[in-house]
Amino acid sequence: RTSAAAERVLLDATRDLLEAPPRAVVPAVVAAGAGPYARAVLEDCPMAYFRLGEADITAGMHDSSDAGLEPGAFYGRATPGEPGALAGDSDTAVRFDGGSGWGLASTTLANVAVKASFSVEAWARSATPRFETLAWFAGRRGPDGFLFGPDVRREGDRVIQGISGWIIDDRGNTDASVRSKPLPDGFEAAAWHHYALTYDAESDTAVIYLDGVPLASRGRLLAETGGRRSPEAMINLVVGRDDAMPHRFGNGWLDEIAVYDRALPPERVRLRHALGTGKRQP
Repeated sequence: RTSAAAERVLLDATRDLLEAPPRAVVPAVVAAGAGPYARAVLEDCPMAYFRLGEADITAGMHDSSDAGLEPGAFYGRATPGEPGALAGDSDTAVRFDGGSGWGLASTTLANVAVKASFSVEAWARSATPRFETLAWFAGRRGPDGFLFGPDVRREGDRVIQGISGWIIDDRGNTDASVRSKPLPDGFEAAAWHHYALTYDAESDTAVIYLDGVPLASRGRLLAETGGRRSPEAMINLVVGRDDAMPHRFGNGWLDEIAVYDRALPPERVRLRHALGTGKRQP
């Protein structure tokens, strides 16, 4: 039987919880200067949000989400302060040189929380007319990670470029992937585009988006490989390169990278592109 004193403590704690003000969805430190795009990202409660607007490479890679992650770091020839992707937003981007530049979410530990379902999005721009390197937008090899970025492959004498996402299971198996059809010959990789990868564990389906429009979808991803993802895990996110490949560095710019613990619905992905290009006002 619960004592009267214990019941009073429980009632007081319950009252305090019910009367407490609701937790702000948008972190106050960011909301004060955030434009419509950043506010839309923060409304979806990302587990990590790297705006890549640092003015100095020595400042590290800063998280703007409510998770309050410790600063990460840039390595090699990564150049901050470059013109960013978003229309009407002065926040800058980072240029990666294609040979040594990359960024890491944390210098000490895996700190980006992911779940079985997840989403990742980024604005990217190639320094060459066509993509030259695979999977350099964002990701992490290893259990419960993912890889996301360009898919560059040869078919005979022809070089094919697309966008791909690898959904990595809890054993680190990278066999499950969704790959887009070849991008049109006139596709301008050297222009800013919004890219997103979503994975819903319940339906075992991954979707790749380009500029707010579904580009590729594949179901039964992990079912076909006999794998599964952990309900919750931590990864140390890498941007600008495929972290396990010594020569796979991105040659171009990245901006506004965010990771979520669920599959974003299509309308939220469309909104990102519309706000980022100035085609829709909040």
